[in-house]
Amino acid sequence: MYDVIVPGDVRYEGECKFVIDEENVGDGKIYIADNRIVLFVKENRGFDLDHRLIILYASQGKSLYLQYKEKLELENAEKTDDSDDDDDDGEEQFSEISIQPHTPEHLARMYEAVNQCQRLHPASDDSDDGCDNEMMQEVDEQRDVIDDEEDEAGQFEDAF
Repeated sequence: MYDVIVPGDVRYEGECKFVIDEENVGDGKIYIADNRIVLFVKENRGFDLDHRLIILYASQGKSLYLQYKEKLELENAEKTDDSDDDDDDGEEQFSEISIQPHTPEHLARMYEAVNQCQRLHPASDDSDDGCDNEMMQEVDEQRDVIDDEEDEAGQFEDAF
């Protein structure tokens, strides 16, 4: 039925319903592999998700919920609001993905497969955790100045 090549060990595959950014994308098949999650929709559309770009994953009701660090482009998607796509208000763009397995008992297996794959791709140390690099450099420089002042204050005078 599907001719999809997924690189790496496939830890889970199954029939699901996909909702991306509150848009019902349709039914299809999910492949959860070591390096990627592939969502293949029956209308020959698909999405290839890199585990390193998954911000958050959770079991939510009868679905697997993912926040993906990039905005996924939906063909023929109808907008649910009147906002412009060209808004550059400094907010990071991401997509919300809800994956509901056709067999509800498979939700725990899907979650465990994503969990195992996420462990293979831990968050990098250079990820942006909301701190400004310049601000952190200033804090480090201030610590150095404080340390130097303490050393000069004669803390070693009674060493003899």
